[in-house]
Amino acid sequence: MPVLRISRLLDIRATGGTTTRGVFRHTWDGFWPQATPPTLSTGKGAIVLGDAAAYGPNIDRLKLARLALESDNKSRG
Repeated sequence: MPVLRISRLLDIRATGGTTTRGVFRHTWDGFWPQATPPTLSTGKGAIVLGDAAAYGPNIDRLKLARLALESDNKSRG
């Protein structure tokens, strides 16, 4: 029996900020983990998750972390 795969979209934004859209793959077993780097430029306000046009993914856990744009691995000896 083939595995049915669908995708659901999630719009992520901070109040007053721009929207980033993430695509979440889904099978009958659940959603696949997905990293979506939004741009959160406001210091205050709520983070809004949803899809106004359809059902969004079922989110059980949310992790926020800073995105490293570059790293320096040089020896500091």
